Amino acid sequence: MIKPTSVYCPTCGIGPGWPCTRPNGAPLPQSQKWHKARVKAATKPMLLYISGPITGIEDSNRPAFAKAEMRLKDAGYRVLNPHKIGPQAGYQNGLEWSDYLRGDLAAILNQGVEGIATLPNHHYSRGARLEVHLALELDIPVGPEQFWLSIQKEK
Repeated sequence: MIKPTSVYCPTCGIGPGWPCTRPNGAPLPQSQKWHKARVKAATKPMLLYISGPITGIEDSNRPAFAKAEMRLKDAGYRVLNPHKIGPQAGYQNGLEWSDYLRGDLAAILNQGVEGIATLPNHHYSRGARLEVHLALELDIPVGPEQFWLSIQKEK
């Protein structure tokens, strides 16, 4: 797992924060997307979508999503919380998991999401994995919440 560092990136000159290259200078798989995200975050408020586990977690993990939303907004981002969009916003009974996922994917596709902030354990969630996969295929940068917060600290 890649961790934040106190070293400035030799490629983009931004830091300290998340590295863009390995210690040997080889680019990290996400480095180009991270460079773009850093530049974009430095110039205007980005729209981030929060991705994380919901199904099978007490209260659908709403507290974790709400805390992440608050921290990201406080850092200057515009934020889409899946609990506040689509069918989840209205607590509609009788909907299937796929109905909620369709609403979430539509939000990523149609609302101009510029980055995905992942919550801990997102990789255990089938829906979060699909959201991340979609974002990566569309060249939307994906990183943990701490990555996005570290970008704002770099300013």
